[in-house]
Amino acid sequence: MLGSVLKMVFALTLLPVRLGCYALRTIVKSRTPQRRGEGAAAAAVKEETQPEDIGVESMEKGDDDAHMGQREAETIRNNQEYVDELVIEMEEAAPFEEPQVEEVQMEEPKMGENEAHADEPPRNEEAMERPQEARLRNEDLLSALQVEKKQTLQAIHDLNLLIDALEKEKTCGPRKYHKGEIRKDTEKNMSCAFCSAVGYHYSDSCPGRERREVLEASNRCETCLEYCAGGSLCRKFYTKCFHCRETGHHSALCELPDRNQEIFDQIEEAELSKQENFQRLKQIDMEIQELRQDPSH
Repeated sequence: MLGSVLKMVFALTLLPVRLGCYALRTIVKSRTPQRRGEGAAAAAVKEETQPEDIGVESMEKGDDDAHMGQREAETIRNNQEYVDELVIEMEEAAPFEEPQVEEVQMEEPKMGENEAHADEPPRNEEAMERPQEARLRNEDLLSALQVEKKQTLQAIHDLNLLIDALEKEKTCGPRKYHKGEIRKDTEKNMSCAFCSAVGYHYSDSCPGRERREVLEASNRCETCLEYCAGGSLCRKFYTKCFHCRETGHHSALCELPDRNQEIFDQIEEAELSKQENFQRLKQIDMEIQELRQDPSH
């Protein structure tokens, strides 16, 4: 295969007759200087192929091309032996190695940013969706806050009604147990209707509990706390209660002082709850204002 390649190269270099002969003589002299006879033969070939008269060069172009082709073929045939020897020497000097075709690793074209994220929605759409999501979220929060505001206002209204109703109920001062001591000489022999203590305190100031149960268990009157016919026949039936200013029961059995403490506790609790609702209402108004000022809203 190498010989064929060199022959083709050699043939191409001899296209011009003059240049071909000169190249052949130079190659033969440089590669095989020891073969003088062969060099002489090459010189003879050159003399034979070289035109004797310079006037031949002025021949017509068509004839010159034909003669050049014939002379080129003849030169190659006459120097075939030298060409073969030259090929052998070149092969011994540098063994021919078949060119290795490097595998060209085709790099995958880098995908652009748009191609890499082809499956993903465009960023501009994401930018449009984010404000929309924020706006929807703000609308939901705003609706929830408005509902909570209505509920808070309703709670405040209900608490006001409860406080008004409690304040309208009849109240009185608490029982003053420490001021119920007997000081009159005529009453020092009185005994307490509940604890049976004599001359120590009035029955109304007795710290004992479940007074009605004590009277019912002993079948005594609820008006005079004594044994009597009861009802309108009792001597104290028309005596008004010290606490509620009503008749029909003794001051010691009046439930208003106990109820009065419950009323005060309920009013205090309602007022505290109302204040908490007012604070929450202010906070809701601030949150609603912030949401309405949000650019995404």
